[in-house]
This record gives sequence, C-alpha cells and structure tokens, in this order.
Amino acid sequence: MRLRQGLDSAARWARPLAARASANADRFRAQYRVRGRRLMKRPRPVPLFDDPKHLLAALAIIVVVAALLDLQVATAARVSGDPTGFFWRITDLGLSGLVLVPTGIVFLLSLIIDPAAISRRAGVTIATIGGVAGYFFIAVGLSGLLAMGLKYAIGRPRPKLMESVGGFDLTPFTLEAAHASFPSGHATSAAAFAVAMALFVPRWRAALAVFAVVVAMSRVMIGVHFPSDVLAGMLFGGVIAHKVAVAASRRRLVFEVGDDGTIKARGMRALAASGGPVGALKLITEARGVAEARASGAAIEKADTKHDHLRSVPTGDQPAAADAGAGGERDRSVSGRGG
Repeated sequence: MRLRQGLDSAARWARPLAARASANADRFRAQYRVRGRRLMKRPRPVPLFDDPKHLLAALAIIVVVAALLDLQVATAARVSGDPTGFFWRITDLGLSGLVLVPTGIVFLLSLIIDPAAISRRAGVTIATIGGVAGYFFIAVGLSGLLAMGLKYAIGRPRPKLMESVGGFDLTPFTLEAAHASFPSGHATSAAAFAVAMALFVPRWRAALAVFAVVVAMSRVMIGVHFPSDVLAGMLFGGVIAHKVAVAASRRRLVFEVGDDGTIKARGMRALAASGGPVGALKLITEARGVAEARASGAAIEKADTKHDHLRSVPTGDQPAAADAGAGGERDRSVSGRGG
C-alpha cells in the first residue's frame, strides 16, 4: 500500500514536469527550426575530419606508432614514471563525467522551467543555453559511449600486461578493464570537448588543442595507455564531435552554416547581450519575481472581485428588512392620508 501511494505521489509530481518539458521542447524546436523543410547546405569540409584521404593517413600514422613506438614509449614511461605527480593531477580532466553531469543538469533544467514564469527574452536565453548544453552532452557522451564499446570489443591489453602477454595479444569482447586499452576513453572525451568548445570560441583553438594533447599524454605518462591508444582516442572524439555539429548545423540546431561555409554557433549574441550565463540567471530570477508579483496581484484582484460579488448579493435577512421598510413606508403614507 505504501509503495503504491509513493508511486502515485511520484506520478503526480512528475506529470506536470513532463508536460512542461514537452512544451519547452516545442519552444526549443521553434527557436531552432529548419528553414522550411529543406536542410541547409553542408558546411565546408574540415580535412582531418571529412576528407577520407586525411582520415586514412591519420589511421596509417596510428598503425605505424603502434608498431614502432608503443612498447618502447610505454616501457620508458613505466620506468621513469611521473616523478612530479603533474600528470596524475591532470589526467582526470579527461573524465567524461566532468562534462556530462553539469551539461545534463543544465539541459534538464532548461526543459522543466515554467515558460509562464519568465519573459520572452529570458526564454530565448534559456533555449540557447539548453541547446548548447545538449550539444556538449551528445558530443562528449556519444563519443565516449562508442569508444567504450570499441575498446571492450577490441580487448587490447594495457601496458601493465606487457611482460606477460605483450602489447598486441587481443582479447575481443571482454569486460576486463585490463584488456580495454584501445582507444583511450580519456583522450576521446578530452578531444571531443576541445573540438566542441572550439566551435563556440574559435580564438581558443590553440589552447584547447594543447589541453587535449596534454590530457592524452598524461594517460601514457602514468602507464595506463600506449601512444597509439591516445592518438586513436583523440581522432575518434574529434570526428564524432564534428559530425554531431555538422548534423545540427544543417538543421539550424544550436549551429548554422555561415556564408563562408563554416559552422557558426547560434544565439551567442543574445546570450552575450544578457550578460552570459550569470546574466541569464539574473534575468531569469528577475523575470520569475515579476511573474510571481503578477500572479499575486491577479490572485488579490480575483479575491476582491469575489468579495464584491458576495457583498452585492442580498443575504437571507435583507429581503425581509426590505419588505419591512416598504411596509413601514406604506403605513406612514396611509396614516398621512388619514390625518
């Protein structure tokens, strides 16, 4: 009985949130809509991510590195280790959860915010922030999920197993972490994040590339991956993030294709005009205050109208008093005529 009551309470709580999320999703689709029914033109190709020749060349480099450098570099890294501890401190920057958790929360919040409690300007800003968060979540989450499936399907041993099984004794479709070296998940997530962020702030491209390379390098320096693992992970994460952006830009979702053929972020001017994420939160707070004041005023006005209506309706004693008053007037008029 208690379980059923709890489920009923949860359903009552979730039902309005689901309805609000559906309404906000429709509003997002209106904010980011396709021009007519046709997709936009394809953006100008990026050689490393779109050109098959460049992709094959990158894969060939990864194979050469695996054959000539993997064992030597991994052995040297295990011997020298990380004496300063620098790479151990930064390696977890490649964890996908650092991106998935905040962007997932922001995206869900953007769906359940009540549109009636905010202004239209705040609604546009929220739609922009929600769309950006959704893109980061998909780009990093999808690349990480595919990389995880690929690494467990390949089953390459990690460097700690070099002495016992070597570096190329594959164990396909295993669930053991010790046989999940290729590709590197941290390198995949770091590269996907760097490519995604570069689409919004192109002037940071060099710094973002350095960030992805250093995080990927840390996986080799602490002895948990081979060089080819991190190279493959970076290529994989960058390609997935770019492909997601291409698909979104052709539908004018978060991105659009500029006149020069490059992918450009949408809604950034509105977001900047509102003062960025902090300004957007302030705008939302102010809008909610106005909405609550309006709702309170409407409730007071409704209550006053109800009281006025009640005052205008006679009570049970009022007709009798009115009749008595009328009878008294008749009596006085009769007595006056008689006198």
